[in-house]
Amino acid sequence: MNKEFFIKNIYAALAGITAGIFIHPNFPHNLFCQYLNGIVVPLSAFSGVDIDFAGELNTLSSKFTVITNPSVFLSLCVVFWLALMSKHRISFTTAAWFAATNIYLCLAFFGNRYWYHANALFFIFFASLLNDYLQAGQQQALPKKLKPIAVFYLSAVLLFSLPGIGHLKEFVKSCSEKSEYMERAGRWMRDNIPPGQTIYHRYWNDAPYFIYLNPKDNYINALDPIYMFYRYPREFELLSKLSLGKVDKPYGAIEKIFKCRYGYLNKFEPLYRQALQYPDHFQFLYEDSESAVFELR
Repeated sequence: MNKEFFIKNIYAALAGITAGIFIHPNFPHNLFCQYLNGIVVPLSAFSGVDIDFAGELNTLSSKFTVITNPSVFLSLCVVFWLALMSKHRISFTTAAWFAATNIYLCLAFFGNRYWYHANALFFIFFASLLNDYLQAGQQQALPKKLKPIAVFYLSAVLLFSLPGIGHLKEFVKSCSEKSEYMERAGRWMRDNIPPGQTIYHRYWNDAPYFIYLNPKDNYINALDPIYMFYRYPREFELLSKLSLGKVDKPYGAIEKIFKCRYGYLNKFEPLYRQALQYPDHFQFLYEDSESAVFELR
Protein backbone atom coordinates (compact mmCIF):
# COMPACT_ATOMS: atom_id res chain seq x y z
CA MET A 1 0.00 0.00 0.00
CA ASN A 2 2.88 2.37 0.73
CA LYS A 3 5.10 1.59 -2.24
CA GLU A 4 5.27 3.35 -5.57
CA PHE A 5 4.53 1.45 -8.77
CA PHE A 6 7.20 -1.08 -9.56
CA ILE A 7 7.76 -3.65 -12.27
CA LYS A 8 6.38 -6.61 -10.29
CA ASN A 9 2.95 -4.95 -10.31
CA ILE A 10 3.09 -4.79 -14.10
CA TYR A 11 4.10 -8.44 -14.32
CA ALA A 12 1.26 -9.44 -11.99
CA ALA A 13 -1.31 -7.49 -14.03
CA LEU A 14 -0.10 -8.98 -17.31
CA ALA A 15 -0.09 -12.49 -15.83
CA GLY A 16 -3.67 -12.05 -14.60
CA ILE A 17 -4.88 -10.75 -17.96
CA THR A 18 -3.12 -13.57 -19.83
CA ALA A 19 -4.56 -16.23 -17.53
CA GLY A 20 -8.01 -14.72 -17.89
CA ILE A 21 -7.77 -14.93 -21.69
CA PHE A 22 -6.80 -18.61 -21.73
CA ILE A 23 -9.18 -19.89 -19.02
CA HIS A 24 -12.13 -18.00 -20.48
CA PRO A 25 -14.82 -20.55 -21.44
CA ASN A 26 -15.15 -18.93 -24.87
CA PHE A 27 -11.44 -19.13 -25.72
CA PRO A 28 -10.24 -18.52 -28.43
CA HIS A 29 -13.40 -16.80 -29.63
CA ASN A 30 -13.10 -14.22 -26.84
CA LEU A 31 -10.07 -12.80 -28.67
CA PHE A 32 -12.16 -12.41 -31.81
CA CYS A 33 -14.88 -10.65 -29.79
CA GLN A 34 -12.27 -8.22 -28.47
CA TYR A 35 -11.10 -7.59 -32.01
CA LEU A 36 -14.63 -6.85 -33.23
CA ASN A 37 -15.65 -4.62 -30.31
CA GLY A 38 -12.30 -2.99 -29.66
CA ILE A 39 -11.06 -2.37 -33.19
CA VAL A 40 -13.70 -2.92 -35.90
CA VAL A 41 -16.48 -1.01 -34.10
CA PRO A 42 -14.51 2.18 -33.30
CA LEU A 43 -12.80 2.30 -36.70
CA SER A 44 -16.12 1.74 -38.49
CA ALA A 45 -17.83 4.42 -36.40
CA PHE A 46 -15.04 6.93 -36.94
CA SER A 47 -15.18 6.29 -40.69
CA GLY A 48 -18.93 6.98 -40.77
CA VAL A 49 -20.35 3.45 -40.89
CA ASP A 50 -23.57 3.23 -38.89
CA ILE A 51 -23.62 0.00 -36.85
CA ASP A 52 -26.77 0.91 -34.86
CA PHE A 53 -25.01 1.26 -31.53
CA ALA A 54 -22.19 3.39 -32.91
CA GLY A 55 -23.91 6.31 -31.15
CA GLU A 56 -21.74 5.30 -28.19
CA LEU A 57 -18.78 6.29 -30.34
CA ASN A 58 -20.16 9.57 -31.61
CA THR A 59 -19.34 12.92 -30.05
CA LEU A 60 -21.56 14.98 -27.77
CA SER A 61 -22.07 18.70 -27.92
CA SER A 62 -19.93 20.69 -25.47
CA LYS A 63 -23.01 21.71 -23.49
CA PHE A 64 -24.29 18.15 -23.15
CA THR A 65 -20.82 16.88 -22.28
CA VAL A 66 -20.45 19.29 -19.36
CA ILE A 67 -24.03 18.74 -18.14
CA THR A 68 -23.66 14.95 -18.06
CA ASN A 69 -20.11 14.88 -16.66
CA PRO A 70 -19.91 17.87 -14.28
CA SER A 71 -17.97 15.95 -11.64
CA VAL A 72 -14.95 15.56 -13.91
CA PHE A 73 -14.75 19.19 -14.88
CA LEU A 74 -15.48 20.52 -11.39
CA SER A 75 -12.95 18.16 -9.81
CA LEU A 76 -10.46 19.27 -12.44
CA CYS A 77 -10.93 22.85 -11.26
CA VAL A 78 -10.19 21.73 -7.69
CA VAL A 79 -7.09 19.86 -8.88
CA PHE A 80 -5.68 22.96 -10.52
CA TRP A 81 -6.63 25.03 -7.48
CA LEU A 82 -4.73 22.71 -5.17
CA ALA A 83 -1.78 22.63 -7.56
CA LEU A 84 -1.56 26.42 -7.51
CA MET A 85 -1.87 26.72 -3.72
CA SER A 86 0.55 23.96 -2.76
CA LYS A 87 4.02 23.29 -4.07
CA HIS A 88 4.47 19.69 -2.97
CA ARG A 89 5.61 17.10 -5.48
CA ILE A 90 3.03 14.54 -6.60
CA SER A 91 3.86 10.85 -6.36
CA PHE A 92 4.63 8.62 -9.30
CA THR A 93 1.37 6.77 -8.53
CA THR A 94 -0.65 9.94 -8.96
CA ALA A 95 1.20 10.78 -12.17
CA ALA A 96 0.45 7.30 -13.54
CA TRP A 97 -3.26 7.64 -12.74
CA PHE A 98 -3.24 11.11 -14.29
CA ALA A 99 -1.69 9.73 -17.50
CA ALA A 100 -4.26 6.92 -17.69
CA THR A 101 -7.08 9.40 -17.04
CA ASN A 102 -5.91 11.68 -19.83
CA ILE A 103 -5.89 8.83 -22.35
CA TYR A 104 -9.57 8.11 -21.77
CA LEU A 105 -10.46 11.77 -21.33
CA CYS A 106 -9.09 12.47 -24.81
CA LEU A 107 -10.90 9.44 -26.25
CA ALA A 108 -14.13 10.58 -24.56
CA PHE A 109 -14.25 13.70 -26.68
CA PHE A 110 -14.36 11.44 -29.75
CA GLY A 111 -16.65 8.73 -28.38
CA ASN A 112 -19.31 8.74 -25.67
CA ARG A 113 -18.51 5.24 -24.41
CA TYR A 114 -15.13 6.36 -23.01
CA TRP A 115 -16.74 8.71 -20.47
CA TYR A 116 -17.42 5.62 -18.33
CA HIS A 117 -13.69 4.93 -18.06
CA ALA A 118 -12.70 8.60 -17.81
CA ASN A 119 -15.01 9.23 -14.85
CA ALA A 120 -13.81 6.21 -12.89
CA LEU A 121 -10.13 6.90 -13.54
CA PHE A 122 -10.50 10.56 -12.71
CA PHE A 123 -11.87 9.80 -9.25
CA ILE A 124 -8.99 7.41 -8.57
CA PHE A 125 -6.51 10.05 -9.70
CA PHE A 126 -8.25 12.70 -7.59
CA ALA A 127 -8.11 10.48 -4.49
CA SER A 128 -4.42 9.77 -5.09
CA LEU A 129 -3.70 13.48 -5.46
CA LEU A 130 -5.47 14.32 -2.19
CA ASN A 131 -3.54 11.53 -0.50
CA ASP A 132 -0.29 13.12 -1.71
CA TYR A 133 -1.47 16.44 -0.34
CA LEU A 134 -2.17 14.96 3.10
CA GLN A 135 1.03 12.91 3.14
CA ALA A 136 3.04 16.08 2.46
CA GLY A 137 1.99 17.52 5.82
CA GLN A 138 -0.58 19.93 4.45
CA GLN A 139 -3.30 18.83 6.89
CA GLN A 140 -3.23 22.02 8.94
CA ALA A 141 -3.62 24.32 5.96
CA LEU A 142 -6.18 22.13 4.23
CA PRO A 143 -9.35 23.24 6.13
CA LYS A 144 -8.81 26.92 5.32
CA LYS A 145 -8.13 26.19 1.67
CA LEU A 146 -11.02 23.77 1.37
CA LYS A 147 -13.66 26.26 2.46
CA PRO A 148 -13.69 28.39 -0.73
CA ILE A 149 -13.22 25.21 -2.79
CA ALA A 150 -16.23 23.57 -1.12
CA VAL A 151 -18.41 26.66 -1.65
CA PHE A 152 -17.43 26.82 -5.31
CA TYR A 153 -17.86 23.08 -5.84
CA LEU A 154 -21.28 22.78 -4.19
CA SER A 155 -22.58 25.89 -5.97
CA ALA A 156 -21.41 24.57 -9.32
CA VAL A 157 -22.84 21.09 -8.67
CA LEU A 158 -26.23 22.65 -7.89
CA LEU A 159 -26.05 24.78 -11.03
CA PHE A 160 -25.16 21.86 -13.30
CA SER A 161 -27.55 19.43 -11.60
CA LEU A 162 -30.69 21.35 -12.58
CA PRO A 163 -30.48 20.63 -16.33
CA GLY A 164 -28.95 17.23 -15.58
CA ILE A 165 -31.95 16.22 -13.44
CA GLY A 166 -34.31 17.34 -16.21
CA HIS A 167 -32.41 15.21 -18.73
CA LEU A 168 -32.47 12.22 -16.35
CA LYS A 169 -36.23 12.51 -15.83
CA GLU A 170 -36.84 12.58 -19.58
CA PHE A 171 -34.54 9.59 -20.05
CA VAL A 172 -36.30 7.55 -17.34
CA LYS A 173 -39.71 8.46 -18.77
CA SER A 174 -38.64 7.42 -22.27
CA CYS A 175 -37.23 4.08 -21.04
CA SER A 176 -40.35 3.40 -18.98
CA GLU A 177 -42.67 4.07 -21.91
CA LYS A 178 -40.63 1.85 -24.21
CA SER A 179 -40.62 -0.96 -21.67
CA GLU A 180 -44.40 -0.83 -21.39
CA TYR A 181 -45.17 -1.21 -25.09
CA MET A 182 -42.36 -3.69 -25.72
CA GLU A 183 -43.58 -5.88 -22.87
CA ARG A 184 -47.13 -5.82 -24.20
CA ALA A 185 -45.93 -6.96 -27.62
CA GLY A 186 -43.63 -9.59 -26.11
CA ARG A 187 -46.42 -11.12 -24.01
CA TRP A 188 -48.77 -11.16 -27.00
CA MET A 189 -46.19 -13.03 -29.08
CA ARG A 190 -45.66 -15.49 -26.24
CA ASP A 191 -49.38 -16.31 -26.16
CA ASN A 192 -50.19 -16.25 -29.88
CA ILE A 193 -47.18 -17.12 -32.07
CA PRO A 194 -46.29 -20.82 -32.53
CA PRO A 195 -43.00 -21.99 -30.99
CA GLY A 196 -39.86 -22.25 -33.09
CA GLN A 197 -40.67 -19.34 -35.39
CA THR A 198 -38.02 -16.84 -36.50
CA ILE A 199 -39.35 -13.34 -35.88
CA TYR A 200 -38.31 -10.34 -37.95
CA HIS A 201 -37.40 -7.14 -36.05
CA ARG A 202 -35.17 -4.22 -36.87
CA TYR A 203 -33.34 -3.17 -33.70
CA TRP A 204 -30.94 -5.33 -31.70
CA ASN A 205 -32.17 -3.83 -28.40
CA ASP A 206 -35.70 -5.07 -29.09
CA ALA A 207 -34.53 -8.65 -28.68
CA PRO A 208 -33.84 -8.66 -24.90
CA TYR A 209 -37.51 -7.92 -24.18
CA PHE A 210 -38.69 -10.65 -26.52
CA ILE A 211 -36.12 -13.27 -25.49
CA TYR A 212 -37.14 -12.82 -21.85
CA LEU A 213 -40.91 -12.72 -22.41
CA ASN A 214 -41.13 -15.10 -25.39
CA PRO A 215 -38.12 -17.46 -25.29
CA LYS A 216 -39.81 -20.15 -27.39
CA ASP A 217 -39.12 -18.27 -30.65
CA ASN A 218 -35.97 -17.00 -32.40
CA TYR A 219 -34.90 -13.46 -33.33
CA ILE A 220 -32.72 -12.37 -36.25
CA ASN A 221 -30.86 -9.49 -34.60
CA ALA A 222 -30.28 -10.35 -30.96
CA LEU A 223 -26.62 -9.61 -30.12
CA ASP A 224 -24.48 -6.50 -30.55
CA PRO A 225 -24.97 -5.46 -34.20
CA ILE A 226 -21.26 -5.85 -34.93
CA TYR A 227 -21.65 -9.64 -35.14
CA MET A 228 -24.29 -9.45 -37.85
CA PHE A 229 -22.46 -6.58 -39.55
CA TYR A 230 -19.19 -8.54 -39.69
CA ARG A 231 -20.59 -11.94 -40.73
CA TYR A 232 -23.48 -10.85 -42.97
CA PRO A 233 -22.74 -7.31 -44.22
CA ARG A 234 -25.20 -7.47 -47.14
CA GLU A 235 -28.02 -8.74 -44.94
CA PHE A 236 -27.17 -6.09 -42.34
CA GLU A 237 -27.47 -3.36 -44.98
CA LEU A 238 -30.71 -4.90 -46.24
CA LEU A 239 -32.13 -4.87 -42.71
CA SER A 240 -31.48 -1.14 -42.48
CA LYS A 241 -32.99 -0.44 -45.90
CA LEU A 242 -36.07 -2.49 -45.05
CA SER A 243 -36.70 -0.46 -41.92
CA LEU A 244 -36.31 2.78 -43.88
CA GLY A 245 -38.88 1.66 -46.44
CA LYS A 246 -36.32 1.59 -49.26
CA VAL A 247 -36.93 -1.99 -50.47
CA ASP A 248 -39.56 -2.76 -53.08
CA LYS A 249 -41.86 -5.62 -52.13
CA PRO A 250 -40.40 -5.87 -48.59
CA TYR A 251 -42.43 -8.97 -47.82
CA GLY A 252 -40.30 -10.93 -50.31
CA ALA A 253 -37.03 -9.97 -48.62
CA ILE A 254 -38.39 -10.76 -45.15
CA GLU A 255 -39.62 -14.18 -46.25
CA LYS A 256 -36.80 -15.27 -48.59
CA ILE A 257 -33.70 -13.62 -47.11
CA PHE A 258 -34.50 -13.64 -43.39
CA LYS A 259 -36.76 -16.73 -43.50
CA CYS A 260 -39.39 -15.05 -41.32
CA ARG A 261 -43.12 -15.57 -41.31
CA TYR A 262 -43.83 -13.28 -38.36
CA GLY A 263 -42.37 -9.90 -37.53
CA TYR A 264 -42.43 -6.99 -35.10
CA LEU A 265 -42.53 -3.34 -36.21
CA ASN A 266 -42.32 -0.13 -34.30
CA LYS A 267 -44.83 2.30 -35.75
CA PHE A 268 -42.27 5.06 -36.21
CA GLU A 269 -40.47 2.88 -38.78
CA PRO A 270 -41.13 3.77 -42.43
CA LEU A 271 -41.51 0.03 -43.06
CA TYR A 272 -44.75 0.06 -41.05
CA ARG A 273 -46.26 2.71 -43.32
CA GLN A 274 -44.99 0.81 -46.36
CA ALA A 275 -46.48 -2.45 -45.08
CA LEU A 276 -49.91 -0.81 -44.93
CA GLN A 277 -49.71 -0.48 -48.72
CA TYR A 278 -49.49 -4.28 -49.11
CA PRO A 279 -52.58 -5.60 -47.26
CA ASP A 280 -52.49 -8.77 -49.36
CA HIS A 281 -49.08 -9.68 -47.92
CA PHE A 282 -48.94 -8.13 -44.42
CA GLN A 283 -51.64 -9.25 -42.01
CA PHE A 284 -51.42 -7.29 -38.75
CA LEU A 285 -52.27 -9.58 -35.86
CA TYR A 286 -51.54 -7.18 -32.99
CA GLU A 287 -51.38 -3.38 -32.78
CA ASP A 288 -51.24 -0.73 -30.12
CA SER A 289 -50.21 2.93 -30.20
CA GLU A 290 -46.51 2.07 -30.69
CA SER A 291 -46.13 -1.53 -31.88
CA ALA A 292 -47.42 -3.91 -34.52
CA VAL A 293 -46.93 -7.65 -35.01
CA PHE A 294 -47.57 -9.04 -38.48
CA GLU A 295 -47.82 -12.36 -40.30
CA LEU A 296 -46.86 -12.70 -43.95
CA ARG A 297 -49.59 -14.10 -46.14
